[in-house]
This record gives sequence, C-alpha cells and structure tokens, in this order.
Amino acid sequence: SASRAAYSSRDNPAPQAGKYTFIIPGDPAVGVNGSGYGAATVDKAGIVKFTGALADGSKFTESSVLTEDGTCPFYTSVYGGNGMVIGSLGFTNLPETDIAAQLTWTKPARPGSDFNPAGFTNIVTMVGSHYTSPTRASHRILAMTNGVIVFQDGNLTAPFTNSVTLRNGNNMQNTSDNQLTMKLRQQTGLFDGKVQEPVTGRWIPFWGALLQKQNQGPGY
Repeated sequence: SASRAAYSSRDNPAPQAGKYTFIIPGDPAVGVNGSGYGAATVDKAGIVKFTGALADGSKFTESSVLTEDGTCPFYTSVYGGNGMVIGSLGFTNLPETDIAAQLTWTKPARPGSDFNPAGFTNIVTMVGSHYTSPTRASHRILAMTNGVIVFQDGNLTAPFTNSVTLRNGNNMQNTSDNQLTMKLRQQTGLFDGKVQEPVTGRWIPFWGALLQKQNQGPGY
C-alpha cells in the first residue's frame, strides 16, 4: 500500500513537526521486562527520525516519511538482521498520547543465551508524547516536585522505590537512603542514571524517556 507524502517545508509544512519521546513496552511473559524508549523528530518536510533502544538493550536509529493522513511506516532491523520491529504508527493529538502504534517485534531463538533463548514474536504498543525542552531554569521538565522511582521485575532480589525531588534547573535529587544518581537530558527528553540495590548493594544502570503528556518516565 502507498500513501502520498504530502508535506513540503516551504509549501505545505507538516503540522506534526517537533520533538517527541516514546516507549515500547516489553512483555514479562517472554522475559522482557521494562520499556524500551527513544526520541523522535519530525521536520517541516515530514521526515521522521527515530533513535532509541528496545527493552532488551538493542539500540536502533531509523528514518521514515509522514504521510498526509498523519501516519508513517516504522521498521528497524535488530539482532544482526535476524529480527525486526515493524508496523505503522500514527501521530495523534489524544489526551494521553501523541504517538500510537501496534508493532510486531520478532526476536530469533538463541539457545544458551541469558535473555529469551527461545525467541518470540510479540505485538507491542508504542506510546509517545510531544516533547518541549525547558527554555529557562524555572521551566520544569515534568509537572512535579516530589515523586518516586519504582524498580521492579527483571532479576532484582526484591522491588524497591526511591523518593526523589525535581529541583530548579531540572536536577533530580535522591531523597532515599539507598543511593541513586539521575540525569535528565533536557534537549531530548531522555534520562539515564544508576541506583544501588538495597539488598545486594550492587549498582544498576537504567535508561528511559520522559512522557510529558503522561507526566511520567518509563524505562528499563
């Protein structure tokens, strides 16, 4: 099937132009916990560029073209060309999401692997939000002051929660006893950090994307 690529930066700029963040949730049923994450940009000509990582750590960069009905095809090859994520996503303006898609995620069987040795083919839902970078130190990247970061599933000894405070300048301060550091990437809406597991004392890195419309930040 084909749709017209109707947008031109000069004559007919894409109304969806801007920055976005998105997540691609895993599936605990096949051993993929947490959510993949990423950032997307749409330019005035309707060119869409994606960069991100799946919930098993597989990174990807892709580009696509926005059609006149507000959709674009999505395809990325992963696992050395033996797997993929494929589907069609729509740029919307709904109360809870600005990107919505049902994607097929295929991972090949890898006997002996620590993660998903049997492989899988799953339907996953991509959810995204328009992202606005803070323009001043007083502009908050999320509508919050005090919040929590919940760590669960995976190979944790037990779930745990850290309390945090979003300070001026969009610095996330840990207010719990177990240590945590976190960096909010204000230009892209992505974040990364590391946390000390209370039971074992080991340090665990984490990554994710802030969804401003949902006022939260999933990741893995």
